[in-house]
Amino acid sequence: MEVLKKLIENIDEYVIKDSFVGVFETIIESKYCGISSTLKPIKRRSDNNIKIIGSSVKKVAKLALSDNPLEASIGIAAINSALSRDNLKFEYINAYDLMLNSNNVGVIGRFPFIEKLKNSVNKLFVFELFPQSGEYHSKYLKNYISELDILAITATTLINHSFEDIIKYKTNRTKVILLGPSTPLSTILFDYGVDIISGTIIKDKELFINGIKEGKGFKNLKGRESVSIVKK
Repeated sequence: MEVLKKLIENIDEYVIKDSFVGVFETIIESKYCGISSTLKPIKRRSDNNIKIIGSSVKKVAKLALSDNPLEASIGIAAINSALSRDNLKFEYINAYDLMLNSNNVGVIGRFPFIEKLKNSVNKLFVFELFPQSGEYHSKYLKNYISELDILAITATTLINHSFEDIIKYKTNRTKVILLGPSTPLSTILFDYGVDIISGTIIKDKELFINGIKEGKGFKNLKGRESVSIVKK
């Protein structure tokens, strides 16, 4: 969890203005509106004395280190609400577009674009902890990563603390994309083997939360923008 500790060290101190924990997404507002996927299984918070609204964002961000999936989701959203965006050069493209027409692609995370992506790459490897038909168990990533031109990793691996176990298998050939709403928009991730950071900026909090309240899937939520930061 060294990457999480480094991210927490590098956020500025703010007071949390608002929080919203939904079934699929969690939002924490401090300097920005930070988003995280709400990781399942959802468990009650283990320490109800930790206040969120009105608290120090650094204090709440430390929940990202928790083994409780709900607490970790809140912690990642807190990190994402306070990371500085100064001097970041955003490219307004999404991760799916970056993978199009590639040769061999590996994906960790059951993204909705997977079926469509199969038709635009030479070979697609999907790695999952609980694989379904046509997928590979995540423990076999080390056997195939040398064949991959791109490895797309869901940012929920930061929430469940599996990111560092995955990234250690990276080779010089493989370009790594960290993607999904939980992705921290920080170049710190470049120091941990990520080449492209693809995340989300909430442009209209009310519009975004209204969509969550209506149970809409992430791709149908309005009030957000997909951005990427590419390592040069």
